[in-house]
Amino acid sequence: MKGQKTVAEKCGLPLICYEAGQHLVGVGGGEHHEALSKLLIAANRHLRMGTIYTRYLNAWRDLGGDLLCLFSSVASSSKWGSWSLLEGADETSSPKFDAVQQWRTGRSTH
Repeated sequence: MKGQKTVAEKCGLPLICYEAGQHLVGVGGGEHHEALSKLLIAANRHLRMGTIYTRYLNAWRDLGGDLLCLFSSVASSSKWGSWSLLEGADETSSPKFDAVQQWRTGRSTH
């Protein structure tokens, strides 16, 4: 973030982010390793992921970041990644979703 902020300032541009969020996914064949995929999906569902998202969003704010678009709102997790805040249209809560909602309303506790 700091490096990109420096570039943006040098060019007189705001710091914006497209497709923000975690990037835990197997690569180079690792996506086909079932145990690794299960571990990464579990990490995305863990309460600590909410804390990580809050820290990430706080760092963005504190650096003076402008628009930040998280990659996906609702999508299933798979060996190809856990990109969304919620995994189904019927879900109303997850560690990532809750952290983002609390952060954007100023109610963050992390």
